[in-house]
Amino acid sequence: MMKKIKLLTRRNFYILFLLCVVFVAVAQRRSEVIVEFQENVQVRENRKATGKVNRIRDCEEEKRNVIFVKTHKTASSSVQNILLRLKKYKFSIYEIKFSYTVNHGLNLAMPRHNGARFFNPEPFRPDMVRPFYEEDEKSNVIANHLVASPELFQFIPDAFTFTILRTIPSLYESTFEYFKTSTKAFKSSKNIDEFYSSPEDFYSPGSHYNEYTKNHMAHDLGFDADSDDPKYFQKSIAIMEDRFDVVLISDYFLESMILLQEKLCLTLDEIVTLVVNAREKKLDLSESTTDNMKKWNSFDLYLFNHFNTTFWFELRKVPDLQKRKEILKKRTKALEEYCIAEERVCGYFDSSCGWQKSGANIKGFSLTEAGKKSPLCIDLTMPERPFLEKIAKLQWPFWKAFYWPSFLEF
Repeated sequence: MMKKIKLLTRRNFYILFLLCVVFVAVAQRRSEVIVEFQENVQVRENRKATGKVNRIRDCEEEKRNVIFVKTHKTASSSVQNILLRLKKYKFSIYEIKFSYTVNHGLNLAMPRHNGARFFNPEPFRPDMVRPFYEEDEKSNVIANHLVASPELFQFIPDAFTFTILRTIPSLYESTFEYFKTSTKAFKSSKNIDEFYSSPEDFYSPGSHYNEYTKNHMAHDLGFDADSDDPKYFQKSIAIMEDRFDVVLISDYFLESMILLQEKLCLTLDEIVTLVVNAREKKLDLSESTTDNMKKWNSFDLYLFNHFNTTFWFELRKVPDLQKRKEILKKRTKALEEYCIAEERVCGYFDSSCGWQKSGANIKGFSLTEAGKKSPLCIDLTMPERPFLEKIAKLQWPFWKAFYWPSFLEF
């Protein structure tokens, strides 16, 4: 009798042990599945709503050729991040494992001698672009900082062209704080109030970096930033309307991303973005400083006022805008909770943050343990320069001096 009990007990032990092994394996697989779904930003929860939106949306074929004129201090780095994520990682496992990566096989145009920008303040020329190894390879996307020119809009045939603008005064509050240690005009003044009380006392046309102290959106777009002629403003508007398919407004960022989704025929996951290269604090401006800022940057103000109107006209054509905004908000929040452990102020030499000027106090992200393992989280929070360098290494494996000559860059 005792032998039977011992045998039964031993058998029960083995059964219990096997059950435990199976339970652990199932639990581990369940955890992997959960992580996989989290990396896909809770697609299952929003699939029904997203599906309805996608069915309603009359979407054309996705655009393969894109020219983005990246203006300064307009949330353009966040928009650029979307375009960089469309790049096919030719030598990467991303496209096999992670559904968010779009298999476009696109080539990113990059500067010949420097990875970040196209020889600013010179207008864009095709010879500024680094050639590919194969002669028949062509550029599909331009998304780096540059100064627009007529040649830019002929460089990629049949490209979808767009840019982004920002309202004044918030644009120039941000510009002053970011460039205050770099431009002679800003450095010569005690603070933002003193500069805008008499900007002509500090400003000298043609001085190094001074393109960021007056009408710098107009400068980036290829126009004469020193002009105060309303007729020239009107002519520039006509040129922009001919050159650009759409002009986004950073002050309405969610709406801008949905409009971009509509125009480029992207999925919702592809337009989700986290704010990168943002400052920790903003200055409170006096009414007089605000008024002076608008007068000094009257060209940019004219551009913004016009294209803010056309922006809302374009938005009226977008179906289910409010519903899509709510879905985008939820998707973004889910990403933030999954990817980001905390926001922090970057140190000046912190390579994990965006490029910053002394005293700019740019915010960066610390990733969660799960986020550190997620290529989506890594790419969403990766600053512009490391992201560009990663793509450069894929397109030109033997290009070593990515930032040469570094003294020409800032």
